[in-house]
Amino acid sequence: MSTQPRMQSAATPAQGKIRCLLAHDHVLLRQGVRRLLEDESDLEVIGEACTVSELLHKINAHRPDVVLLDAGMRGYAASDAARLIKRDHPGVRLIFLGTPPSDEGNVVTLYPHRYLPKDTPAPQLISALRGGKSPAIHAVPAASESVSTVGRLTLREQQVLRLIAEGNTARKVAALLGLSVKTVEVHKFNLMRKLDIHNKAQLVTYAIQNNLVTMSGRG
Repeated sequence: MSTQPRMQSAATPAQGKIRCLLAHDHVLLRQGVRRLLEDESDLEVIGEACTVSELLHKINAHRPDVVLLDAGMRGYAASDAARLIKRDHPGVRLIFLGTPPSDEGNVVTLYPHRYLPKDTPAPQLISALRGGKSPAIHAVPAASESVSTVGRLTLREQQVLRLIAEGNTARKVAALLGLSVKTVEVHKFNLMRKLDIHNKAQLVTYAIQNNLVTMSGRG
């Protein structure tokens, strides 16, 4: 007796599990979301990240299908992180969780269908991870275009910038370069002044965009 082929469940993708990467600097929240997703047979958490270095490194290493990231995670501007991820890994879906800082409100404007408040009900979060709430991938707006200004930096400033972008603290940079912490801070100040950059997140973005540090070499 012939049997009809069983219909593929919406919760069981034909190509296997949806590989998820969680990026949030609150470990309890990450663990809570991980436990929630462990109950879903079609979702798999393939890694966690609590810093921008970990986030970019693990995306490069594990190639997740979707990244759930904190819109206000310390150490990076969410919109800048989105541009970098989409530039190098356009197939990765991004979902922001939480309320971005006031100066990062453009995250909601640029990615309205990928922003979820932290009080989102579990079924809605799971649906978003499965792609039920996500539109086709948008082209990511480029960061403000400008001619590279790396040539304006001294060799020492480039060294400091590279080490900062790799996630090192000022104290660690000082130890690696044989400088005082105060001298490193002076270099950092000069970098921001020359490049018209106002926070560490923008320094990281600048370093990657100008090939001073690569995603595969971070973390």
